Amino acid sequence: MEVPLRPANRLFAALDLPDDVRAALARRAGRLAAALGGRAVPGDTLHLTLEFLGRVPQDAGPDLVRALADGVQAAGPDPVPAAVAGLRARPSAGRARLCAAELADPVGRLAVVGEAVRAALAGALGRPAPEGRLWPHVTLVRFRRPVRVPATAWADSSGAAASGAGADVEQVFDFRRAALYDSEVSPGRPPRYRAICQVPVGGA
Repeated sequence: MEVPLRPANRLFAALDLPDDVRAALARRAGRLAAALGGRAVPGDTLHLTLEFLGRVPQDAGPDLVRALADGVQAAGPDPVPAAVAGLRARPSAGRARLCAAELADPVGRLAVVGEAVRAALAGALGRPAPEGRLWPHVTLVRFRRPVRVPATAWADSSGAAASGAGADVEQVFDFRRAALYDSEVSPGRPPRYRAICQVPVGGA
């Protein structure tokens, strides 16, 4: 199995969002960026990062593809539900460099899949098992300088007043696909994510 990698690759593993959830979060990101003076993450790149691998050997592609599939399979066939829990500013609401939609893990399956995939990828690269717990989130907005994020920012970004639709991303949804991506960076442009492989999650 050939899995060509760039010499200057920057790999990460992620769970892909359902199209409707990604679109709703992209709308939120646009409204947050306009209100707070940040840069919204492009909607087609929104995802939940499981592990950032950085640069890996060019011949590691097949091992990483197998590891991603093994990690997902080890987590079992059950669905992997999640829900958008609200907005989190990092490192703090008073001096935020990014805003993220934090994800809830209603039945604990998200943590199981994340741990299994991270461990499998580390093993494939001969690295120690990753430390710390997975922070389930989707980065929505980045800031060039620290900004203050008001407590009402998430509610204000819902668009409910304009659309009459109410909050549109609080529903529970299932992750159906995991992927290995290469982040291609060009000066002055947002990163471009190229999928190396994609595998089904939770019996999808």
